[in-house]
Amino acid sequence: MKSQQQFKKSKKRKLKKEKDQGEVILNLSLHIKHLEETIRDMKKAWEMIIDKYEDRIEQIEKISNHNYETANKNAEVAEQNAKSYYEMTRAYNALAQFGKFAEELGIDIKKHNAELPENKYKDWKFDAGQEVSETGKVTSYIQLTNPNAKKKKEGK
Repeated sequence: MKSQQQFKKSKKRKLKKEKDQGEVILNLSLHIKHLEETIRDMKKAWEMIIDKYEDRIEQIEKISNHNYETANKNAEVAEQNAKSYYEMTRAYNALAQFGKFAEELGIDIKKHNAELPENKYKDWKFDAGQEVSETGKVTSYIQLTNPNAKKKKEGK
């Protein structure tokens, strides 16, 4: 009898062991499913992060290209400005030298300059501006006044 009791006990142990193993397997399979879902969610999150990262890289490349083009244009303008500056400086130096030569030859440049037609209005007062009325209309004006006109009126 002991053997039959032992057999029943061992069978119960075996059944309990199998039942416990089944629960462990079930728990492990549920845990695996949960981990698979977590991995899928993390993959989606990483894909979103990568997309945003790639978008930022594209934006940075566009800005960099624009800045590079702008820098090249600015360099060209700076080079043109430098050339113009050198050209003007050379022209000024040439005029200054001509003025010195004229003085050495005894030519009175100021006297002859005053006699030029463009210097006829040298002493005249020039005024220009704009006035805005209450209605919003803008009126522009230019005025040239002879300073000698007052002296002529006072002398009469």
